[in-house]
Amino acid sequence: MPNAIDTVQDHPQPSSILEVEVPQLFKAPAPKSPFRRPKRKPVPHWALAGLAVMLATITASSWWLHARRFESTDDAQIDGHINVVSSRISGTVLYVNPRIENNQYVEAGALLLELDPSDYQAALEHARADLATREATARSAGVNVPITNASAFSQLRLAEAAHEEAIAAVDSEEANLAAAQHKVQQDEAVYSRAERDRVR
Repeated sequence: MPNAIDTVQDHPQPSSILEVEVPQLFKAPAPKSPFRRPKRKPVPHWALAGLAVMLATITASSWWLHARRFESTDDAQIDGHINVVSSRISGTVLYVNPRIENNQYVEAGALLLELDPSDYQAALEHARADLATREATARSAGVNVPITNASAFSQLRLAEAAHEEAIAAVDSEEANLAAAQHKVQQDEAVYSRAERDRVR
């Protein structure tokens, strides 16, 4: 009997004759519970398949979210949009902003670089000199305007006087012409009388 107690197996094999011949009376019956043990329902196959699909979807989406932050290529070509920034004027660069890097977003009005202003300062001084010259020419023309105006008015007055003198001369010549015509008529009358006297 001690051999039977010491050996515990799931499916005991008879080790001795004594174990086989033990009557059923000495075995203790299993205690009966007042509650029924619930039966486990088997999990349906479609639920397992749905769970597998859901796990595969979650795994694939998490891998995609992680992998999209990294670029990989086998031909070393990329597609991009390049916006060329150029200045309206040319010149020598004096200062480049060290906080601005290539391919970096910048705000409107941010200082990228500074050009040498000496060429443009010389051009500005030249333009100022041209402006002063033009202003002096305009002032001298403004001074000459009254002189030209007075000269033009004096010439106008002289022309008007000459016109009046010409009109007076025309009137005088017209009077001389009338006097000459009258004298011609007198001479014709004297001639006709002398001719009559001669005939008589």
